[in-house]
Amino acid sequence: MKKLKYGLIFIITFTTILILPMNVKGFYWIANYFETDKNTYFNDEQIKINSTWDMYYNPAIEVAYIQAQIYNNLDNLLWNSSERYEIGIVEEVWIVNINLLNLDFPLNTSYISLSVRLFAYYLHIDSSNTAFS
Repeated sequence: MKKLKYGLIFIITFTTILILPMNVKGFYWIANYFETDKNTYFNDEQIKINSTWDMYYNPAIEVAYIQAQIYNNLDNLLWNSSERYEIGIVEEVWIVNINLLNLDFPLNTSYISLSVRLFAYYLHIDSSNTAFS
């Protein structure tokens, strides 16, 4: 009887986890962890970006994705990752070669400021196929 009770609890919990993304009431995302491996890099190194996030949306009426982006000090986009559409908890590690970023170092300086951002895109499509973002 006790095994049946635990088995039933396990089945209900597992089923709830599988059904939850299909019953999302609206778009939701949160970055749980987003960090680079260090703060200062030389131009021949790689930037390692570690990230974990939760994202939930209804794919029948919504389009959403997460993307990592690197900008220079003038807010020009230098690099972006592929779009990640997964629903649920996602963990990703991106490795970016700095020498491939096409950086322009100003005269009399050996460093440049970069910002690494996690970008979330969301688009809602209503029943008449009208898109809202």
